Amino acid sequence: MEIIYWTGYCDKERVEAITDIEKFIKRYGSLVDFKSFSGNSLRFNIKIGEDSLNTLYSELKEYMRMDEFEKPDSETNREYVVLLNLTFFDK
Repeated sequence: MEIIYWTGYCDKERVEAITDIEKFIKRYGSLVDFKSFSGNSLRFNIKIGEDSLNTLYSELKEYMRMDEFEKPDSETNREYVVLLNLTFFDK
């Protein structure tokens, strides 16, 4: 499985945002792991099919600021592991 790295920045309340982001992930893939690094940083480990990858990214980008990523060129339905590193900040 190929690993894709995403970075997001969220200015919403932490507990509410985590719940919302988990809902987005579960709609399109599987939440494999969740790790908190500090009060302001955490990582989601997501397993997702290629056909849902862009849709999940788009929904997350509407919800919070996301760094751009290079989308896969293929049209297969390979499985990917997405490591979403998330940083919370105040408005």
